Amino acid sequence: MGALAAVLVLAAAATPASSLGRLADAVAGEIVRVSAGRAVEFSPPEDHTGTSLGLDLDALVRPRLEGRVRLTSSGPRLSVSSSVAALGTRLVWSARVVEEPSAALVDVLSVSSSWDPALLPLIPGRAGSGAEGVDVLDRAITPEVEGRIVALAFLGDERLLVLFDDALALYRRDGLALRLESRRELPGPLAGVRFPGGVLLAAESESACWALTSRTPRAVLYSLDGNRLTATHQADAVPWPRVPAGVRFRPGTNLLEVAGGGIDGPVLAMEPEEGWVVGAEGALARVGAPDPSGPDRRAGPALARLWPGLIAAASPDAPSEHDRILLFRDADAAAASLSVEGAVRALAGRRHGANALLAAALEGAGGGFRIALFEMAQRK
Repeated sequence: MGALAAVLVLAAAATPASSLGRLADAVAGEIVRVSAGRAVEFSPPEDHTGTSLGLDLDALVRPRLEGRVRLTSSGPRLSVSSSVAALGTRLVWSARVVEEPSAALVDVLSVSSSWDPALLPLIPGRAGSGAEGVDVLDRAITPEVEGRIVALAFLGDERLLVLFDDALALYRRDGLALRLESRRELPGPLAGVRFPGGVLLAAESESACWALTSRTPRAVLYSLDGNRLTATHQADAVPWPRVPAGVRFRPGTNLLEVAGGGIDGPVLAMEPEEGWVVGAEGALARVGAPDPSGPDRRAGPALARLWPGLIAAASPDAPSEHDRILLFRDADAAAASLSVEGAVRALAGRRHGANALLAAALEGAGGGFRIALFEMAQRK
């Protein structure tokens, strides 16, 4: 079983699933009570959580009604129209019950269950067939995350660093959720930037990472003490493999200033393990390799290595509700792609045995960000 697949089957043990189960028990109990032996029409709740929890709650409630209430959509019955929403630390289900066909109001119901605000529920999605030469085994996505994500990095198989334009957060995968373990505000003063950029360089062996955004004056080294992030050092630039002077942002932009190491001029994105870079005009190249030619070797402002010689990149397309994650190989003239909902703003990759994990920060049309996780395998 793959890494993300193992996460997706642990729903019963995860805090969000158990919270939803408790809410389903309460919902079923209220429906049985108000029905008083009458048939019931029960529709999936209208979802106001920004996730698929309404459908998940519907799937949990129906088995709890079996043998207790007769469900039907015709004839004399009670019709239950409901919604589910997250309010503070509670998940609330509310319903209006009317008698059909007379439409007479019978009751208004509301029950709630505790919900941990430090958890981002991972909603499984269709795995799909993947891209050329790559199979997508599993995928999941969070609801909207508060803040603007500018970079991602794995710190081990179960931990994900999320760099916002004003803070660094550490999440651990916990069943069907990402649990917030630590969050640290970035040192200021923070500059105003229309399109902020960010860089994360994780050193798993040292339980540390460098973080820099185009809003912060200096790069910060964070160490991990247990499950807490601690700022331990600052520098003018992020130390970077093959770049003696390190990397920093050009003031007021999301462009990285790079000098030396075979790179000359600003770049949009950099990958540390194999030296992939995206130039200011979107050209994808690799340090020390001949420059590829042709329009198919263009990418957007995010890179992540999946396997040796295989890189994931944001597309150079104009931002829209639908985007692609491009996959390039060393010798490929054209890229395969994965379709996603939302503009790709940051990527992180990690090998896991024979497979690879990919995290993507996706910006929606309204400006909200979600985190998508993929487990992929190379097709044999």
